[in-house]
Amino acid sequence: MPAVKTERKNGRGAGKATASSYEALKIAKQRKIAKRERERCATINKEFDALKGKIAFLTAGIPVKQLSKKMVLEIATEYITHLKKILRSPSFEPAGSSSTDDLVVDDHDYFGTTVKKLNY
Repeated sequence: MPAVKTERKNGRGAGKATASSYEALKIAKQRKIAKRERERCATINKEFDALKGKIAFLTAGIPVKQLSKKMVLEIATEYITHLKKILRSPSFEPAGSSSTDDLVVDDHDYFGTTVKKLNY
């Protein structure tokens, strides 16, 4: 390919830049973008693994390694909803207001519901 002449703002020539140097810059930029994307994916996967570890007790027998990201999010979302229901429950009393021995958790069959709902 022919050389491409570049110019500075003041009009003086900056020299010649070859097409191969442009290709090298383009490839370097693509590699940088790809590296950033790999790091982003690795971070997301690491956080999903951490979340799997936190919700492992909710899977009721499903091996944690078999859980897809979608299933992990569904279980976590359902668990958060369940905790919100407990907090809104009239029988719930915040810590420090009275004895925690009186705390009554509703009889919602959380584990069975989760497994039935997510067991595709």
